[in-house]
Amino acid sequence: MKWRLGAVTFNLCGKPAQTEKVKQLIDDLISRHEIPLDGIAISLQEVNMAERTNVSPDAWKEKFHELLWERGYIYAASSYMMTNFLAFFVLKEYGKMIAKSTFEYIKDRYYGVKGSICLSVDLKDNIRFIFVGSHLLHGPEAVDRRVIQAKSVKDYVSKQLENKVVGAILWLGDFNFRITGVGAVEFVQTLRSDEFIAGEVLQKHDQLTEARFFYDIFDTWSEADITFKPTYRFHIGSLQYDMNRVPAWTDRILFNKLSCLHYDSMTNINISDHIPVFGIFETPELDVLEEADWEIKFDPIDYWYINLPLRVLFKGANFWQKAGSVWDWLGVYKVPDCSDRRFVTQASIMSAVETGNTYQVEFVPLPVGDYFVAYHSYNRGCIQGMTNVFSIKEI
Repeated sequence: MKWRLGAVTFNLCGKPAQTEKVKQLIDDLISRHEIPLDGIAISLQEVNMAERTNVSPDAWKEKFHELLWERGYIYAASSYMMTNFLAFFVLKEYGKMIAKSTFEYIKDRYYGVKGSICLSVDLKDNIRFIFVGSHLLHGPEAVDRRVIQAKSVKDYVSKQLENKVVGAILWLGDFNFRITGVGAVEFVQTLRSDEFIAGEVLQKHDQLTEARFFYDIFDTWSEADITFKPTYRFHIGSLQYDMNRVPAWTDRILFNKLSCLHYDSMTNINISDHIPVFGIFETPELDVLEEADWEIKFDPIDYWYINLPLRVLFKGANFWQKAGSVWDWLGVYKVPDCSDRRFVTQASIMSAVETGNTYQVEFVPLPVGDYFVAYHSYNRGCIQGMTNVFSIKEI
């Protein structure tokens, strides 16, 4: 099968999530083609630090989890590094295909909030997807240091290619490469001209285009033709460029092993000084284990009652022997508030009672609503089992 992947990068400038704007972003992304996206990679930069320490329904991560769940997706992996965030979501039925997810972090030694989050996602058929979300150093004068950061990304990707069939490599983020050799006023006048062609400007003035020509660390990366206008820097809430900066295509998506079907910006999402950039990509034909099943298999739950401790039964002895950990845990989630951090209640695998080849875990009684239970693997870094959605009813 061929996987169709969506990718979006957005520098938030510390702004909180707005439900309608997140909906627009998601719907713009998944509605570009008639064929549904199999997976979605999201890279955010300059996330408000409060989102990491306080689980808020207005946090970007929570909104993505909730709204993508409603549209048929579940997260495969997500992580923060300082003010940066990277996540990968897949169609719910594809969650069973995920064998393992692993994060690595590349921090800039001079400027701690800048760097890259690197994610490898292994499917159960020895196929690996690689995602890198970056926020590189800012400023027109920092080209050499951005190139050094890019070298670290290349080194990470090279390590991930060993002993795996790599089906997709995506590198997305605020790369901070600027436009040089032209002033802001002159450049904005060029942008307003009927004769404006992005490719011509990029060839003459774009630092990333120049770096890709002079440095071999970019040799393995491709970028689709840019036809949209610069994505930075705007007056927040408008599409008027801030004349204190020369407008630039700082927000980019590079790729390898893929074909790009669509590459554009989202000018309707104007709540930051950047606007998002997105792409739609397709893998080559992959020998994917489409009939994969969960490693942890839960007994079905039709419904439960509010005054009774919730009891779940599952099997997974084979998984435990090869990949189990005392740090594994089970979370109960209320639909659609299903972010990995927003469980209603949780239980350690150490609380499970084993009877034969079946494990039993009890949770506190829950209020009326719709729920599911997920098994989180410490060693695999992802969900390895999930119940059906069930209802808690009054007696």
